[in-house]
Amino acid sequence: MILRAVGAVLALAASGAILWAWTGIGALGGTLLWDYRYVLLVAGALLGLSFLDSLLARIGRWLAPPDTDQGKH
Repeated sequence: MILRAVGAVLALAASGAILWAWTGIGALGGTLLWDYRYVLLVAGALLGLSFLDSLLARIGRWLAPPDTDQGKH
């Protein structure tokens, strides 16, 4: 339950970051990067989602109960 709540908060933060990047992309106007603005947004979104996935996996391992099956190595 906690992991689901953390995932929802992080997804909301990620969507806010994408919206912030989308509204602020006009700062690239007139530069070489303006032609690649959609590629930059997609690459940033993929990197952000990858980071979010690894962060949730780490939180899940941290919150998981310890493995008590010590005898079967």
